[in-house]
Amino acid sequence: MKRINALLQDIERNGHHGTGHPELRKA
Repeated sequence: MKRINALLQDIERNGHHGTGHPELRKA
C-alpha cells in the first residue's frame, strides 16, 4: 500500500510537469 501511495503522490507532484515515470511509461 505504501508503494501505491508513493506512486500516487509522485504522479500528483510530477503530473503537471509531465516527467517520464517508468511505471507510467509501462502503461
